[in-house]
Amino acid sequence: MDNPVSDWEEWTGMQFPADGDYVVPEMLAALHVRDGRGRHVEPNVWLRHRLAALALAGALELAAHLAVLGDVLGLVGGCVEVGLALGSAEA
Repeated sequence: MDNPVSDWEEWTGMQFPADGDYVVPEMLAALHVRDGRGRHVEPNVWLRHRLAALALAGALELAAHLAVLGDVLGLVGGCVEVGLALGSAEA
């Protein structure tokens, strides 16, 4: 983000009287002030995920939840009549 120092002072409640780098609470990088403008660039954080493992874990968790729901509703083979699902006494 590149904005006038006056904007940064309003947003942060801090003063930036001279050119330089300023530490601003809760910002991941310093605010660089030069020639009446403040520039802030957040660092990129890259993570590596094992998607196959996460997908399998998520599928197993979903299957477990569906099995419990099936037991609670008395479902057979994972199917239910629409009337039962809507709470109808006619189902």
